Amino acid sequence: MLIEFDYSIEMAQDLIFIDNESFMDIKYDAETLCQKIKANKNYKLYIYYQDDKPVGYIGLLFVSNPHYDGVWIDLIAVREKYRNQSIGKKMIQEVIVLLRDMDLEIMTSLVSVENIPSQKIMENSMFEPEDHDFKLFIKKL
Repeated sequence: MLIEFDYSIEMAQDLIFIDNESFMDIKYDAETLCQKIKANKNYKLYIYYQDDKPVGYIGLLFVSNPHYDGVWIDLIAVREKYRNQSIGKKMIQEVIVLLRDMDLEIMTSLVSVENIPSQKIMENSMFEPEDHDFKLFIKKL
């Protein structure tokens, strides 16, 4: 079951718990994490629960620019022992249903060329790859 992040300490702890088995780079405590997520009105986060256990999350960044109104899948994480059970695909499918009434034109996701499992999730969710020679540029501020 996919549940929208409610800014509670409990859900923030669930998010950190999931992240510790995937990205391992949330550097905030639960309270600070709640404040940061709540402050960004263009960001939504959903946690996937299976048998009342937190097993994955998906983060969405809403974008409106001169070219389109859309949503970026910012992050998908699934706890290691729950991988290869189509949970990533289920989260995407459930999010698409939730977004249907929002008049968005496009949903995108940037996936590392080395992250084959995530590429498979996107392909199995009917995303079409665009094989452009993009480079991701990062500048720490």
